[in-house]
Amino acid sequence: VLFSRHGGDPEAIHEELVERLERLGSSPAQLRAVRALVGRPRRPVTVAGVRFPGRVGVAAGLDKDGRAARAWASLGFGFAELGTVTALKQPGNDSPRLFRLVASRAIINRMGFNNAGARALADRLYGLGVKRGEATLGIPIGISLGKSKVVPLERAVADYTTSFRMLAPYSDYVAVNVSSPNTPGLRSLQDRGALRDLVT
Repeated sequence: VLFSRHGGDPEAIHEELVERLERLGSSPAQLRAVRALVGRPRRPVTVAGVRFPGRVGVAAGLDKDGRAARAWASLGFGFAELGTVTALKQPGNDSPRLFRLVASRAIINRMGFNNAGARALADRLYGLGVKRGEATLGIPIGISLGKSKVVPLERAVADYTTSFRMLAPYSDYVAVNVSSPNTPGLRSLQDRGALRDLVT
């Protein structure tokens, strides 16, 4: 349905999907019905002290701003990794920035960490009553952190830790994203010294 409504435009499909899941999350009755249809996560596992009710979760990039956070558990996922989020709100790269490779059944993502910023995500999770370690939404919540594009590399650690401090109370685990090719210079943070400074 979404594919035909948007002529196959992957970004338009993504946006409407998140919007529909956000609306679903605001209806407890519908969430219960979906959970009854889809079933529950299976094969729980505990990793680093975090109990995951299932081993398959939502990857970062799908729900950057946590808009659909209440829906993921009812769809059977064992966790949701929100983001990638940056300390500063940013629009991401110019469109078009998401491309379908029909023959390869693949998508190229050049979104560029478009998100509403760490404060907006923290406020949303606070409003949902999310607290680290309490599985408020039925599953662990992870958060992927990235560097704000306008922040120079020499201030990257401060940028990441700004996001971390805002979001730590709501995240069961944190992923540090230093792999995106869409933020200039970001991959240089994979160098041993830079990565040691960031993780420390």
